[in-house]
Amino acid sequence: MVEIYLSTPNEAQVLALSVPSSDIQRLSNRPLKWLRFIMFTVCGVHGDLSATPNGHPVDYGNIPHADIAQAYYYTPEGDSNFVDYKALHDRITSSELTARHSQFRDDVMDHDGSVCINSVENGIFLNKELHTMFSSGRAAFLKTPNFALDTVDIPRVEADPMPPSCITLQQLVPPTGYAQLPDLNTHFAGTGVLLPPSILLDYMYGAAVYRRCGAGQGIEGMMQNRFLAHYENIPMPPPSPTSSASSNPGSIYDGSNGDKFKLPPRRRYYKSDMSAEMLQAMDSIHLHQQTLILLMLLSMWVKGTTPEAMAAERQRQEEEEELCVQKAGQVKVLDWLQSDVHSLS
Repeated sequence: MVEIYLSTPNEAQVLALSVPSSDIQRLSNRPLKWLRFIMFTVCGVHGDLSATPNGHPVDYGNIPHADIAQAYYYTPEGDSNFVDYKALHDRITSSELTARHSQFRDDVMDHDGSVCINSVENGIFLNKELHTMFSSGRAAFLKTPNFALDTVDIPRVEADPMPPSCITLQQLVPPTGYAQLPDLNTHFAGTGVLLPPSILLDYMYGAAVYRRCGAGQGIEGMMQNRFLAHYENIPMPPPSPTSSASSNPGSIYDGSNGDKFKLPPRRRYYKSDMSAEMLQAMDSIHLHQQTLILLMLLSMWVKGTTPEAMAAERQRQEEEEELCVQKAGQVKVLDWLQSDVHSLS
C-alpha cells in the first residue's frame, strides 16, 4: 500500500489516498507519474510529489515499480478544488423533474432503437454492465497525454502503433469473473465529432479514485467542507408553473409516431403461467384502459384541444426540464474549474 499525503496551507500533512500497490502496477507503466496525476484529479490543482514533506520533486520517469516508497507527499501549486466526493450517485436528474412512465424504456427503444445517444458531446451509450462499472466508480476514462502522463505511460493491450492521444478505459477495481474486459483505448464512431473535454474526464476520474482510495478522517473532513460550501447548495433552477404539473406517468403520447397518441401496448404474458381467471382479469384491465383513453380524446375534442397541441406542449415542458438539469450540472463543473487549471495539454 502506498500512502499519499496532501500538504495544506498551514503546512500540515493530511493523509489523502491509500493506493494498493497492485493497482499501481496494473494501471501504470510510470508509477510516480500516475500517482501525481490521480492526486491532481482529486485535488483539482497541479502539484508535485516528494519523498519528504515539502521536499524536492521525485524523478518521475526513472523510478520503477520495485523502488516505490511507502509514502509520498503532494505539494499543490495553489488552492485545492476538491471534486464532489458524492458525484458517483447513480441518479442523473431530480426525481421531482422527471416524469416517470412504466413504458418509458419501450418508448425510447421505439423512437431511437438500441443507440439512444448519438453524440459524445451529450453522453456515452453503455450496456448495463459498463454503466454499472462507471456509476459505481469501478471504472473511469483516462485521457493521455496530459500534464503528468504520456500515452506510453499507461499499459496498452492493442498491437497497432501508438496513437498521438488515447482515452483509455481503466478499471480501478480489479476485474473478476470469467469474462474480464481489458483496458482498451476508446474509439468513437464518426468523423468531425468533438470528443469529451479532458477536464470532465479528469473530474470523474478523480471522483472514482477517491471512492476507491480515499483514506483518513482529515481528507474526509476537507471533502465534506468543500461539498457543503460548493456542491450541496447548488440551486436547481425551478421549473415553470406549467412544467410543475407536467408529470404524467400514464401519458399516451408517443413521440416516435409523428406526435400522435397511441393506446398503451398490451403487456405480454405466457398463458401457461396464468389461470383463466387471471387472463380474463387482464383483458378487463386492458379494455378499461382503452375506454379511459377514448374518453380523454373525446374530452379533448369537446374542449377544442388537438393531439398536436398537446404534443407540442409536452415537448416544450421536456425541453425546459432538461435545461434546468443541464444548468445545475454546469454550475458544479464550472465551480471545479475555478482552479488555475483550465485545460490539459
